[in-house]
Amino acid sequence: MFISLNFRTICVLAQLVQGILCMAGASNTPGYVPVNAENLKVLSLPDAIALAVKHHPRLAAYGYEVEIVAAEISQAGLRPNPQLELETESFGGSGPYRGLDEAETTVTLSQTLESGGKRSKRQNLARTHGELTDWNFQAMKLEVIGLVRKRYLEVQAAEEQIKLTGELTQLAQEVYTAVSKKVEAGKVAPLEQTRARVALAEARLEQKQAANHLFSARLRLASTWGSTTPDFTSLQGNLPPANHLPDPAAFNTASNPLLTREDKELVKARAALALERATGVPDLDVKVGWKRFEDTGDVAFTLGVGVELPIFNRNKYGVQQASLRISQAGENRKATALSLDLALQESYASLKTAFEEAALLSGDLLPAAEWAFHAAREGYRLGKFGYLDVADAQRSLFQIQRKHIDALAAYHLAFIEMTQLAGRTPDYHGGEL
Repeated sequence: MFISLNFRTICVLAQLVQGILCMAGASNTPGYVPVNAENLKVLSLPDAIALAVKHHPRLAAYGYEVEIVAAEISQAGLRPNPQLELETESFGGSGPYRGLDEAETTVTLSQTLESGGKRSKRQNLARTHGELTDWNFQAMKLEVIGLVRKRYLEVQAAEEQIKLTGELTQLAQEVYTAVSKKVEAGKVAPLEQTRARVALAEARLEQKQAANHLFSARLRLASTWGSTTPDFTSLQGNLPPANHLPDPAAFNTASNPLLTREDKELVKARAALALERATGVPDLDVKVGWKRFEDTGDVAFTLGVGVELPIFNRNKYGVQQASLRISQAGENRKATALSLDLALQESYASLKTAFEEAALLSGDLLPAAEWAFHAAREGYRLGKFGYLDVADAQRSLFQIQRKHIDALAAYHLAFIEMTQLAGRTPDYHGGEL
């Protein structure tokens, strides 16, 4: 059945097709990465992780933190410095004390003797700070590794989208060729050829957008090791399938470094309380001196002991603050545990949804869509179906294929998140490194 169009309508459609084709053909746009580039540099997941662990700025900063804490521990173990005093009295006055004949000169060496175990408690507090720093580093390292794996997966999914849009473009080209032959033979109206050209232009545009998305995904992956330019063009391995639905009972947050870090915060708060209590215990000041009497030339030794009287300041409020920080650390620990458990449940819900969606798409919808498209294309060739039937089947196939890729990516992203929350290092195949 032929559809009559006026000249103005045909011109408008032609201009639309020309504009889309021009946009889709701009493959030299900045950021566009050709799929079949020569001399591909393949990046493996272990290499990406190694680069990030070695060069990620935040992890590098923790290298300095370790040295800072080591210096802090050493400083905490130092004793107070002794004090040397020189005192001259009984001179510059009146009468016999006008000159230096009656002067008395005393040289004193004093040392503060810390009591209450302050030194050992300072060292213990510094050591707990060091342990806390170690767990901060472990938590940050796990976070960086998880980020690398997620972005590696995003690049894999983007590469799958590139393949999909390439196949779509090829199918659209084949359909356009078939429609053009029918138009030339006078079997269908020219409008169908115009529609096929629009579909081909849209497919090329989709391919270009997928290429730009892939380039951005590569940039994000390279940024995990501090690079602003990806020096790779392909990844090792394809987007894995969703093989199984893991048992949620196999995942818990007890080994998450963030939770252990909160435990160390509680230990640190208790160590700080012990030090604050010791601070309220007065220290002893021991003095040993040598004294010379200028009028006789005699010398004598002096000995003194001093102690601070805790009348006005017993460090009551310092102890109170430290006690409150223990309670605060306990509540923070509860909040962190609750947050991790909630995140784990949400991740499992996302994983389960993605798994079921991927299974439905790959098991029923995808084969049916592929069959429907091939049947529609063959039926169109035999004159049993119209172009709209082919276009609709092609569009449905592409949408289902894209949803399948998205479902696989969501499944593996959720799995990575779950294993990261459990304090484990995931891979893409349901196992662990």
